[in-house]
Amino acid sequence: MPGPAHYFFGFGIGAVLTAFNDRFTRWHILCLGFSSMFPGVDVIVFVEFLMKSIGLSEVILQYWMDFHHPLIFIILFAPLLAIPYSLYTPLSLRSAYCLVAGGTLLHFFLEFIFEYQTHTYDDIMATGTWDYDPPLAVSGILLTVICLVGIVGPLLAGCRSLIVIAAVFAAQLVYTLGLWYLPPLVEGPIMGEEADLGVMLFLMLLFFSPFGLCYLSMFSDAEIDSFLSSFFEWLVDVPIVRKLVQPLRKDTLS
Repeated sequence: MPGPAHYFFGFGIGAVLTAFNDRFTRWHILCLGFSSMFPGVDVIVFVEFLMKSIGLSEVILQYWMDFHHPLIFIILFAPLLAIPYSLYTPLSLRSAYCLVAGGTLLHFFLEFIFEYQTHTYDDIMATGTWDYDPPLAVSGILLTVICLVGIVGPLLAGCRSLIVIAAVFAAQLVYTLGLWYLPPLVEGPIMGEEADLGVMLFLMLLFFSPFGLCYLSMFSDAEIDSFLSSFFEWLVDVPIVRKLVQPLRKDTLS
């Protein structure tokens, strides 16, 4: 896919984020925008072009292009690209890594949708049942209602929206996975044709995750540690978790 679309998407999202929170500075925007194309994940494509120019074999080129994958790139190359950003900008190494990883995921969000060779749309649709005359799935309807109540109720009560939505999403995802792996226990999609599993996984991995990484990049290491500490304290106070943790505490003290 041509560069302008990736740059527009990466820099555009950065501009929107800084409009909502001024802690997302121009350095965050630059790191996110460049990481969404070049010098970012398309470094792999640029090196492939150089390899073709010097006449390397197709086998070597094929092996090299295997690195043009979101997970592989984030693990192997994103830490290396984060180093110069942390050295020549006010960003910390952790913040730079979050932005490089987020830009990489935004890049593949566009690639997987609009790049014809990826066939991602077909893969997502393959998670649907495509039965146009399905039986009424009472469990699916009930879960949808429970999810709505589970989101709206705690939000109105003042609970943390991110935790609430993440918990409800996890419940919906478990149910959707059950459509495939526990067919005797789960009736099926509400209407029969939804590709819920593919859509939910795609959005979670390539749309919501980049925003989460951008959000993390705005905080210092001390702030992240403080947040995690308060989160785990809150988690341990949840009645169900407390019952599970209490025996472990007794064993530790004894």
